[in-house]
Amino acid sequence: MSDILNKTIVLVLNRNWQAIHVRTPQEAFCMMATNVATALEIEGESHIRPVTWDEWLTLPIRDFAHSNGRGRAAMQGSPRPEISNLIFKAANGVSFDELKQKLIQMCRDQGRPYGYYVETTGARLTPRLLWRVYVNDGHMELVRGASFNELDTRTLRSDIVAAGNDHFVYNQPEPMPRSIVAPSLLFGDLEIQKAEATREKQPQYPAPPLKAKSRIVEHLP
Repeated sequence: MSDILNKTIVLVLNRNWQAIHVRTPQEAFCMMATNVATALEIEGESHIRPVTWDEWLTLPIRDFAHSNGRGRAAMQGSPRPEISNLIFKAANGVSFDELKQKLIQMCRDQGRPYGYYVETTGARLTPRLLWRVYVNDGHMELVRGASFNELDTRTLRSDIVAAGNDHFVYNQPEPMPRSIVAPSLLFGDLEIQKAEATREKQPQYPAPPLKAKSRIVEHLP
């Protein structure tokens, strides 16, 4: 693909439809994206019209009725298969309370004093808000400085026990903007380990309480 982008195969026309230059596809795309030049939509011998960069992006692929919606490209990049919005739904999703009870029952059956509940995740699905759920009374305790161990496609394929009826949105801006929507998941076996990176220590003293400032009104003579 990179070889094609660097070959001088794009004919440049002036306003009088006269050939004046030959550019590479990469140069032509840059000219179109910056509104320096327009492209030509050609269908047979009777249909030729100039199109802008935004219009050109929506044109169907040749010999296809419409775009498949999976070919995306960043500025000055080559199109490649890339998702834009991926939505997962569970056919038999349950509430959060039911998932929590299933987790407690699994831990009780395995003889474990507690299990883990990940509320939110950060970069590379690192746990950001992680709670320890105790079996004896169900109370939750915040845990800091932990990460998943071997969370891969094999785990997602074989170790999911149940799914929730809620929706969590995960947005990833780079290298291509995308959004993934998925429900809460209950795994049968997912190891939590101590994170390698050091985290900032919590303050030793609580923050001072905020007090409303008294308003002083001065009456001018």
